[in-house]
Amino acid sequence: MGSEMCIRDRVTSLVKVSEENLESVTQAFETTENVIVIDRLALNEALLGNLKNDFNKLIYYSLGVVVILLLLFYRNLKLTLVTILPIVLTWFVTLGIMGFFGLQFNVFNVIITTFIFGLGVDYSIFITNGLLKDSAEKTTTLATHKTAILLSVITTVLGVGVLIFAKHPALHSIATVAVIGILSAMVISFTVQPLLYHLLIFRNTKKHS
Repeated sequence: MGSEMCIRDRVTSLVKVSEENLESVTQAFETTENVIVIDRLALNEALLGNLKNDFNKLIYYSLGVVVILLLLFYRNLKLTLVTILPIVLTWFVTLGIMGFFGLQFNVFNVIITTFIFGLGVDYSIFITNGLLKDSAEKTTTLATHKTAILLSVITTVLGVGVLIFAKHPALHSIATVAVIGILSAMVISFTVQPLLYHLLIFRNTKKHS
């Protein structure tokens, strides 16, 4: 038992307990009056759980707003799907890779996922606009947009990814999640999105022409 500090009529004690004995210690004080046991690990887990729930809600709200804006801009449901599906797929791929390597969300890296979501939206919109421009005017706009996206990925990965060499676990996890998410967004926008465009838009356009 550590040092005790009296604050008015309250006494706080710091007790270090091994994980296997934590439950028994907590149960021992459950029936004791005027005694509150605070488990720092459980408190952190509860905080992270609440943060994840709030974050999921914000992601759903943001995705809904993005869908509405894309519908208003493109005025075409298929074009909206071509743009939004890669964003959703990027999210699932990022989660899958994290699960494969045993990476977990924490208070720090869960915030960086909003940054990944924003970049994924940008990349998808650039690719869709490039595909539309090339199909309508036979230009090389898509290649220019891909170059711009590639430069954005390189500068972002170099800027954030350097934290992967940090010794602090929080900084390391932020860099790892950021690199996985950004690279996933780029690969999916370069490969899956043109395929979706040709299946949903370009093929139907050729049939009607």
